[in-house]
Amino acid sequence: MDRVTARTLLRDYILEPKEGNFSDRVLNTLLVHSNNQVYSDIVSSAPDRFVRSTRITYPANAESLDMSTALKPDGNAMGKWTSIQSLQKLSSDADVSATNHPSSIESVSHIADLYKDDLLTPSRSGKIVHRRFFIAGRHLHLYPIPTEPVYLLVKYIPVVKEPSSDSDNLLELEMGATDIVDLEEHHELVVLLATIRAKTIAGDPADGFVNLYNSRKKSTIGALQVSQQRQTPATIRRMH
Repeated sequence: MDRVTARTLLRDYILEPKEGNFSDRVLNTLLVHSNNQVYSDIVSSAPDRFVRSTRITYPANAESLDMSTALKPDGNAMGKWTSIQSLQKLSSDADVSATNHPSSIESVSHIADLYKDDLLTPSRSGKIVHRRFFIAGRHLHLYPIPTEPVYLLVKYIPVVKEPSSDSDNLLELEMGATDIVDLEEHHELVVLLATIRAKTIAGDPADGFVNLYNSRKKSTIGALQVSQQRQTPATIRRMH
């Protein structure tokens, strides 16, 4: 559903087919905010369904890296993300394979913990080989600071694109990340939430729309969670 279709449906719901109490600009803003909220709710309910992977390079002798500007293999910058799920080290600047498998890098909760000596593991030669990372905003910090480039596999959840023009679709992910999960069936949730907000602003009752929105949202989240559970391997328990 593109923005103009969503706005038309929204006007039907608030019984204002033409600009009156609400201009198109105001309704567009309500749709943007509702689009962000619905995406956030859906992602938080089943984050594994939305995870994407990419590779970036942490430069040598760098205290930090602005991950949003780090180039992916396709030559585009990584851009924004909703959250970083994991960060792993690769032995070469190439796709994951049997000879280039990712190894874990442990995260720390506070940037000061990066520099604690008791967190570092020397090899037999005395060289520090264990790394830890901390992400502050969009900046990635690795320590010890590498003396050569470090190739990283990043698993992240993309951000939702803001529908800034009438041709833009709702719940469309940035950087073309539309292959993760089909969100088209959830577009009406965005319009329903925008309707609730518009009616609240106008002082009109919205109970019917609140009940419909909550019912649809519950069904959507329940279906996504069941789907995620089906894809999660069963826990292997040790026999004692």
